[in-house]
Amino acid sequence: GRFDADGFLILFDRRKDMVISGGFNIYPSDLEGMLRKHAAVIFTSHSIPLRYVQAGDPYRKQIEEAAQTIAKRMALSRWYIAWQSKGARATEPWLEPDVETILDMIAAEKKGEFVLEVPLGFTCDHLETLYDIDIVHRRHAEKLGLTFERAESLNASPIFIKALADVVKKAVR
Repeated sequence: GRFDADGFLILFDRRKDMVISGGFNIYPSDLEGMLRKHAAVIFTSHSIPLRYVQAGDPYRKQIEEAAQTIAKRMALSRWYIAWQSKGARATEPWLEPDVETILDMIAAEKKGEFVLEVPLGFTCDHLETLYDIDIVHRRHAEKLGLTFERAESLNASPIFIKALADVVKKAVR
């Protein structure tokens, strides 16, 4: 099925305070301004072989559109899209850049030390969030001297389930 940007953004608006508040320990009213001014936000999704995109798969474009819309709504000045969880035995090109490359770039910019990773392409915690983000990406960022946090996954949040139901109801009308 086609990616429903409107449905996703309805969900994002409902959960915005949770999606962007990962670990910063400040009140939501101050959070958006802090993110706009100081943090680098990395929207991540699972990488796929580049040949899928070249064959017409809309996945990359859908993730890019969602990230751009969220960044625009939040007036983020420093945001990036990165791909993660490339297969360890991959022998062909996959979507890039990977998260580690973006973290290296952010550290080299020396514009601030706060990084928030938003697992945009992942709705629930599993291997790619619990290990790749919480362990691998965090260690890489900390090795670079960056303060790293990740946004909470949606998991089984009642707000998430209601938003999904709303999208389905809209689609069947």
